[in-house]
This record gives sequence, C-alpha cells and structure tokens, in this order.
Amino acid sequence: MTDLRDLKQNIDNMGFAPPPLHEIVDRARRGQRQRVKRRLSATAVIVAVVVLCSIVIVNRPGARGPELTGPGSQRYMGTATAAFVSKSGLVYVADQGNNSLLVLDPSAKPGFEPVATIPLSFTPGVVAVSPNGAMAYVSPLAPEVASGSNTLYEVDLSTQKVVRTIVDHSQPLGSMAIAPDGKMAYAWGDDIVPIDLSTGQILKPISRSQFDYTDLEISPNGRTAIATSEGVSPNYQLINLVSGNITKTVSIGDLQIRHTKGMWSPQTVAFSPDGTSAYIGLQHGSESLSAWLLKISAKTGRIESDVELGQGGVGDVVVTSDGSRAFVLVQTDVKGVYSGVFTIVPIDPGTLEALQRIVVGDVQGLGLLQFGTAHTLYAVDTQWRLARIDERTDHIISTLRIPVPSLLAPTLQPIAFRG
Repeated sequence: MTDLRDLKQNIDNMGFAPPPLHEIVDRARRGQRQRVKRRLSATAVIVAVVVLCSIVIVNRPGARGPELTGPGSQRYMGTATAAFVSKSGLVYVADQGNNSLLVLDPSAKPGFEPVATIPLSFTPGVVAVSPNGAMAYVSPLAPEVASGSNTLYEVDLSTQKVVRTIVDHSQPLGSMAIAPDGKMAYAWGDDIVPIDLSTGQILKPISRSQFDYTDLEISPNGRTAIATSEGVSPNYQLINLVSGNITKTVSIGDLQIRHTKGMWSPQTVAFSPDGTSAYIGLQHGSESLSAWLLKISAKTGRIESDVELGQGGVGDVVVTSDGSRAFVLVQTDVKGVYSGVFTIVPIDPGTLEALQRIVVGDVQGLGLLQFGTAHTLYAVDTQWRLARIDERTDHIISTLRIPVPSLLAPTLQPIAFRG
C-alpha cells in the first residue's frame, strides 16, 4: 500500500498542470449538470466533464445476451453514474458516442470485455436496470436541463427493443432508483417521483422542487428510503415508501460535530445489510473540503456516530455484504495536481473507526463497484482503470483497464455505483 505523503510529494515534484482554461470552459458548457458544479464549488474551474454516460450492473438473464452490433470504434466524451443492483452480472454502459448500451462482462478474460451493444434511437443519459436483469430504463441526455429528461424509455434487454415510453409532463425525471422487487422506481433530482413500473403510471411526487437531492437509497426490504439534499437547507430525509410520505427531515445545515460547524453538504447514502443503520457521506467547507461519514439509525434518523475522513471531496459509500466493512471514496486535493489523489477509506462499521486508507492513484476517482459476496471491491477512475481490492485485507491485489473508449478529460465529481 502506497504512503499518501510520499505520493503527494512525488506528484508535486512532477508538476502536473490542468488543461487550458478555454478547453475546460468549452467542455463544461456542453452539459455539465448545475448540481455537480455546486457540489464541488472549490474546484469548479476544473470540473470539466461534459456529458453523462451511465453504468448499471445487473443479474445475468438466463438466455444468451444480444449479439455485438453497431460501430464499436467511435470515441466519446463523458463520465459515468451507476446503479449497483445485484450480486453479480453484466455491466451496461450508456455509450453516448454510439447512441447505444454497451454490455461488458466482468468475468471475461480479460475482465470487462464488451460482449454486446444495444442500439438506441437517441443519446442515452440516465439508465437503470430492473433487479431481474430483464428491462432497462433509459432517459435521453438532456444537457440543457440540469435535472434531466422527462422521458423514460423501457428497453427489453432480450429483444433489444423499446417496448414502452413513460413521460412525466410535470417535471424532469432526474436519476433513478428501482425497488428490490422491481415493481416501483423512484426518479429523483429536484423532486422525488414514484413510477409504477407495471403500468408505467407516474404517481404523486413524494417531494416537489423543495430540495436539490444528491442521492436516494432504498433499504434492503424496499419499505423505506433515505434521501440526501444539499439545497438551501442541507438535510437528509427518512421516507416511508409504503405510504409515500417523508416521515422525518433532519437538518444538518447548522450541525456541529466535534467543534466543527456549518457548511455541510450530504452526498451519498448506503444501508447496512440488515437495514437498521445507514451511512451518509458528507463534506464540510467551501474553499477547502473535508470528508466525513455519519452513521444514523434508519428507523429514527438519529445520528449514532461520526468520523472525519480527512481533506477532500467525498464520493461513493459501499458496505460489504456481511456488514464487516464500509468503504468511502475520498478524492484528496493535492496542490498543483489537476485530479488530486484517488483514495478509499476503509471503515469499521461497529466503531466507525477509519482504518488505513488505500491510495489508488493520482487520477480522479469515478466510483466503487462491489460484487456481492465475492469480497471484491473495484475502484474505478476516469481513465477506466480498475484497482481490484480484497475487502478482507484492504489491499489492492491487481489492476486492469475497462476496454471501452477512454474519457478525454477527468472530472472532480465522485460518482456512485449503486442501486
């Protein structure tokens, strides 16, 4: 495991510099979401990625997947957002350069080889896949609308055909989480909007245009959810999905933790395997960010414990299937380095003690991929390189590169791989 101080010194000596400002501005204008800019305002000048491409991990359908079709050599620009919805399976990448869903196989030799592509008649933006791996729900890229498109296309993954279009005429649908039983979806962004997937009906919003949501996670039993907001009044909310009501809102705008006050920005949520606790990654400050983790009661919303994770922006939070470890993506700022240092902080969930951090590299971290009971964690950076980590030892055991078109610029937006 690399020592973080030595890595920082080496990087400083190398004298990395960001790309020209005019290039960054041009890219940013093509579709970077406003919420991303607010989230890491301290580094807004170099948050330069342009369009979203989504990754989803799903159970493998029993039948053979679609054949590899379409132009596979075109390059695209973008970053990724993802939903982890199963113990193992295929990875679906929204390939915006080819207007398609690119299917990757993590178990292939070499890993993450493309095995199929599903052509679309539009440029995909947000994508989610049903827990049984039968259907994908894809909304078009809408860079001019910060909260996304208001149209959702249901794609049958076995036939590669759009079988239904769901339109919300009241608000954009934003990001999406699908309940474990696959019957309901919840679109979230400025609003939280339930969608009955059996009928395609848009239901009454749980929350409408009151907050700027950063995450919405559904409990393992599918009955409750927790949403985080970094709007005018930063908070997290407990949601009863059975009744469709927000049962509790906990404001953290004036929260004081260990003599640290104000300017809190909650980012990501993860439930414990039994659903009794939840972990919330949040940032403190505006010019210089520090990363923190809260452990809360999923029933009452009460903060049970907290831990500071060090300087940097907080990203994905994942918990092992047996609940013995949590892992938090922290992008550590390094003076003079465009992307900073990609690190992962292992956490003991019982004591909420931060263990020895894992230094992945000097490229921007994109997210964390976790494969169920395999005790394997993948740390993904914006150059599509993966560090394979043994969750039992917290050590990097191998590295590989996803064989998809490279990103043309990194982003300082930590992205979560979750469902």
